[in-house]
Amino acid sequence: MTDTRRNSFARAYIAKQKIPYSNFIFNGCFSFTHRDKNLLLSPDTGTTIIVDNTLANNIKNCLFDDSLLLKLIQRRFVTNTNDHDVHSIHHDLFPTFFLIDITSSCNFSCTYCFRKRNDDEILISDSVLDDICEFIKLHCNTNDLRHIDIQPWGGEPLLALNKIERIYNAFSGTDINIHISLETNGSLLTEKTLRALAAMRVSVGISIDGPPEVQDSQRCFKNGDPSSSVLEKNISRLHAIKGLQNVNAICVLTPESSLHVDEILEYFGRKLRIPHVKVNFAHSSNFSPYEGLSTTSAAIETPLRDILLSIRRLYKEDIVINEGNISQRLKNLLLRDSSSICISRGCVGGYKMVSFDRWGNIFPCELLDYPDEKIGNIYDGKPLGAIVQDAVKTHRYFIPKTSPSCLDCPWRYYCQGGCTSALTYAGKHPPQIDDAQCLINNFLYPELIKMCLSEPDLVNAMLEMDILQ
Repeated sequence: MTDTRRNSFARAYIAKQKIPYSNFIFNGCFSFTHRDKNLLLSPDTGTTIIVDNTLANNIKNCLFDDSLLLKLIQRRFVTNTNDHDVHSIHHDLFPTFFLIDITSSCNFSCTYCFRKRNDDEILISDSVLDDICEFIKLHCNTNDLRHIDIQPWGGEPLLALNKIERIYNAFSGTDINIHISLETNGSLLTEKTLRALAAMRVSVGISIDGPPEVQDSQRCFKNGDPSSSVLEKNISRLHAIKGLQNVNAICVLTPESSLHVDEILEYFGRKLRIPHVKVNFAHSSNFSPYEGLSTTSAAIETPLRDILLSIRRLYKEDIVINEGNISQRLKNLLLRDSSSICISRGCVGGYKMVSFDRWGNIFPCELLDYPDEKIGNIYDGKPLGAIVQDAVKTHRYFIPKTSPSCLDCPWRYYCQGGCTSALTYAGKHPPQIDDAQCLINNFLYPELIKMCLSEPDLVNAMLEMDILQ
């Protein structure tokens, strides 16, 4: 006889209620049940707790012993009747992630590139780059920030390796610790360049879309030559370089390549030996003929389901794939992690991250090709904090994104209407929401909760920590 409970998964809502004979209120939560385990999620605070059926029923019936009540208070499921701040999300106006556009040059011609392509190849000048670094230093010293992230951007940033070294040297000898991360097409990773990056402790993300038949159909050199053989050679070389930080792959799924998800992840894990992969959907742009992803449930759910199936299959073969978007959502659920600029608390561009173009203009995210999105300039005579504060009050980028469907969405704390940059690329603006992100969250989060309740070993392996029993 088939055990019908084995694959059962149910979602319910436990209503808000006052706890008898106390000054406490249970604020309501979503309950996700698989067999004898329940994950409770507060859509207002993003906190979770995993309990058995007995404790879940006690919560539904407003029966709390001291131990359970304390755990629920710690996770903000329960608050004092005088606490009116449970629904608030506060963003610090102190950016700590800085993207600097150092070159418009690129030696690739990718089918889905969303950047404005210019015939003129422009490097940032040394004087402007130095001024941007001084501007960041002033911001750090004013706000006592001692750890920041900087990402040189392009174009292909390794065509301007000397500019990356200039950024690194600008902060050497200061008490500001910088972590440089880099996304590169991988074609210029010679041994000399890899050793230079290792000396600066740079985290390297390689943009590669999969095995040769996928890579060469989407990411060719500018002259039309295939790129896969060059990348395979360079990636084999980087494994021998000591000191490289957090090497990972960034893969873009198009409607065509989404048919080959299993082969793509197999290629990363087995052939390239890069287990840390971030799979992003291609999107449309005003500067590209590429139409981007269809925002239909089938176009999004099918490749996401294939990613999960492939991760499970490879795990059984002792190959752990840590897919960045999935791992971050697991951290959101289990750790209430806030490290992602994009998907932990919605878009926090401007709050945690700003970008600088090659003339010192400041943008709240990677929207450097959209002049209307500029929020200031390093030469305005104002500190960064003041520029951001003024922009939050007046700029459309910071208008909250919402729709009626957001009001009763379990994932609203993490999503906050999705990616504002994606809206801009699609010719939309807040308060409209990012429909693609909505579909992704509505599919992925329930699947990941099932994984937490039924496959804790896989979750622990993906997160590289023993968080679930």
